[in-house]
Amino acid sequence: MKGLFQFTKIVDKISDIVGKISMYISIILLFVIMFEIVSRRFFNSPTLWTYETTSMLFGLYIIMIMPYGILHEVNVAVDIFTEKLNDKTRDILSLVTYILFFIPFMAVIFFAGMKLAATSWRMLETSWSVWAPPLYPIKTVIPLGAGLCLLQGLSEMLKRVMSLFGQDKTGKEKVPNG
Repeated sequence: MKGLFQFTKIVDKISDIVGKISMYISIILLFVIMFEIVSRRFFNSPTLWTYETTSMLFGLYIIMIMPYGILHEVNVAVDIFTEKLNDKTRDILSLVTYILFFIPFMAVIFFAGMKLAATSWRMLETSWSVWAPPLYPIKTVIPLGAGLCLLQGLSEMLKRVMSLFGQDKTGKEKVPNG
């Protein structure tokens, strides 16, 4: 179990670091949008590059922040169904939903994203616009983010398994209440 705990600790740290770094993308996104607004409204000089840049930055932000959201359990959950359940039942239900829904969904995104990114790199794909920025770097982020989500999902599943075997999130024996 100690090895599993170390694995979850490493994956959790990676997700936390990547998520915290990715949060700064929103600040860059804000400045790009503000630049476009100022150049368009005040100088009557719209730019060619801001629309695609904001789309790419937003996509990068969303896909790279997802593992952080999984780690900190900020995703939507229907607690009304699970609030009355005991911890063991909640852990089992969580494992089942990870296995049936999350892992297959993320695996499809990962493998489809790998194919999409590989094709884009082979073609050295660029955008359809006059600006024509390269698309292969941003398409590479899709499998990267999905892979990080898969790792974080595996970490969450292992935490549930360890909990079922009587260990807390620190890898130590749970102390019974009472």
